[in-house]
Amino acid sequence: MEAARRLEVSTTAVSRLVAQLEDSFGIRLLQRTTRRVDLTDAGTIYYQQCCKIIEEIRRTEDSMLAATSKPGGTLRLHAPSIFGCNRIHDLLPRFQALHPDVSIELTVSSRSSETLGDRYDVAIHIGFPPSETKVARKLAALRLIVCAAPKYIERHGMPHTPADLVRHNCMTSTYADQVDRWTFANAAGDITEVDLHGDLRTNDAAVLRHTAIAGQGITRLPAYMLADELRSGALVALLTEWETPGMGIYAIYPSHRYLSPTVRSFVDFMAAEWVKSSADERAIRKSLAVTNTGKVRATGARARNSRDTRL
Repeated sequence: MEAARRLEVSTTAVSRLVAQLEDSFGIRLLQRTTRRVDLTDAGTIYYQQCCKIIEEIRRTEDSMLAATSKPGGTLRLHAPSIFGCNRIHDLLPRFQALHPDVSIELTVSSRSSETLGDRYDVAIHIGFPPSETKVARKLAALRLIVCAAPKYIERHGMPHTPADLVRHNCMTSTYADQVDRWTFANAAGDITEVDLHGDLRTNDAAVLRHTAIAGQGITRLPAYMLADELRSGALVALLTEWETPGMGIYAIYPSHRYLSPTVRSFVDFMAAEWVKSSADERAIRKSLAVTNTGKVRATGARARNSRDTRL
């Protein structure tokens, strides 16, 4: 009667279910008398095993509830070389300090995130928005800076408009959708496309930065790669009143449904970090646009004075 009450069914229904179990096992589970019902030895064993199973189910349910509220386990992450080697190494230790139960399996390659499938929990995508078949969250606008070394500008002059770039050696990234064409937009929303000529193309952004510092030509790189070089004056920001429209940094993941707390926490963390980074980059870019121009002019004046003295 107690079982019937807890299950909110009739005693007849409970008796019928017990009888079906006994028939399936071919053994009596309950010893019935007119005054009471007791477990048989087989019934006791069955009851104890069922209690263990129920307890395991409860523990599993508790684990699932914990898993939906606390980040943990392994996060499989893919990042493009242009990002992984210059930015991600700063972010991962801070994320793992916040979530010590998370281990990270990071793959860095030049492969497009569009071709990775679902092998990763999160894939960082840099460039134009990914296809509509992908589930993606925009973390930040991608700020690209056209730059060159002061010694290059001394020899070849300063470009004042995007159109001036056609007269310069422009070193480009093969990671871009259009290798030999840069697109610009000004504050008024005017779009300008420039077909470039140069003696270096590469999928390695670090090579472009190194050769630009060496004075070989003009290149265009993400702002997060250039903070130290711009502050020190090793590189000069050019065409600072022009932006690259439509490009961004995205986190791609398999599905919105059942998004694990680990993935959700990582994507939220990245978005928050890029809000801070974007503000820093804008401040750096604004200040260096004036400072670096002054440095180049001063360097150019020194070069002219030196030539006049020799004459």
